[in-house]
Amino acid sequence: MSSRNNKIITSEQLIRAYMLGIFPMSDSRTNKKIFFVDPKFRAIIPISNFRISKSLLRLVKKKPFEITMNRAFSDVIKSCATINRTETWINKEIESLFISLYEMKYAHSVECWKDNKLVGGVYGLAIGGVFFAESMFSAMPNGSKIALLNLVARLWRTG
Repeated sequence: MSSRNNKIITSEQLIRAYMLGIFPMSDSRTNKKIFFVDPKFRAIIPISNFRISKSLLRLVKKKPFEITMNRAFSDVIKSCATINRTETWINKEIESLFISLYEMKYAHSVECWKDNKLVGGVYGLAIGGVFFAESMFSAMPNGSKIALLNLVARLWRTG
């Protein structure tokens, strides 16, 4: 894993970066270099006041997908980088770093399945009481929305 100055980035350094509020990106899927972003503001999802549309609520009640957690992390992050995208900030180095963080139990995914096929998902990083949702994908309508809704529900239930 390299940064713009070609130094190796370890999983531990990436965790420290997130704790400081900065996160990795790349210019493209094929660019091997990683740079860090230090935004003035980060979006915060209000877990206790999370709102969804009535139509999405009706769909969720029909249980259109089988929902799992951490069953297909590698497939979710790869799909986030490739499904329905012409460009992405998730290069293979970032993907590899997050797979290492998954193996260390820091990174997690929520998956949506239809007929045993992965059709939606979201992944991110859990550090202490914070979950950094990084990306989501949908190969089928509402797959990413339902994955995010399940993530929010799990975060709410676990406090």
